[in-house]
Amino acid sequence: MNNESPQKGLEDFLFRDLTGELWGTVPLGGLFHYTTTGAIRGILQSRTIRAGSLEKMNDTSEARFAASIFRAMIDRRYATESDPEVITFLQAIRSHLRQPLDLSFAFALSLSVDGDEAGMWGLYADRGQGFSFCIPTKDLIPWAGFSQKGWLWKCRYGEEETSRYCEKVLTEGISIYRKHSRRASAFDVDAYAAMFVDKVSYLAPVFKPKIWHDEQEWRWIFVRPDKKDTHISSFRFTTTAERNVSLPRFVRGRTATIYAR
Repeated sequence: MNNESPQKGLEDFLFRDLTGELWGTVPLGGLFHYTTTGAIRGILQSRTIRAGSLEKMNDTSEARFAASIFRAMIDRRYATESDPEVITFLQAIRSHLRQPLDLSFAFALSLSVDGDEAGMWGLYADRGQGFSFCIPTKDLIPWAGFSQKGWLWKCRYGEEETSRYCEKVLTEGISIYRKHSRRASAFDVDAYAAMFVDKVSYLAPVFKPKIWHDEQEWRWIFVRPDKKDTHISSFRFTTTAERNVSLPRFVRGRTATIYAR
């Protein structure tokens, strides 16, 4: 008999199966990050790139975009569901979703396939007076992924695409709930619902309104539960002595490359 826990089952679905789909095809050359003149000075001086807390970034509202669609889907399913077992689970989720989505423990580094996109120059790089630099894929994945335990996800845009993924997650969550609640008479539905909302919230920053689709954004998401109550504004992942940063000449308003190796 498979004695896999509900948490293990959900994590495998979200961070193995669904992540494989959200990953997409990573550009072979690398991904670009836009930043200001002041920020690039800090990167050069400290050899550090920071992943910003989602509670402190401008993109907080984008994470709420996915959360609002998910809440609506839960409410609609609750209103039309006829299975008492599922209604109990949905009611528990609705109870937890009454609280604002807490993303204080989630950090993101925003990247793009396009190193010369007009909107990103205007918003994130001093209206074209800042910098866009490329982190090569061959360095990015082992550095930020394996070393820092981050997830690289390709952003999805629009209500239709977001709803499709929300439906997948909810369907799998209900399936796991049914399987385990029928095995254990003392199954804690509230604890499972709380864990479900917590884990699913990690994916919220991947979904954005369609207006932003020109950015062709990818996001490295880092989850640091131990930082949850500190609301720090950034999370550092610094190169080591063995992984020195090699920086070619930067040109204002142009692209350049930063190597982390």
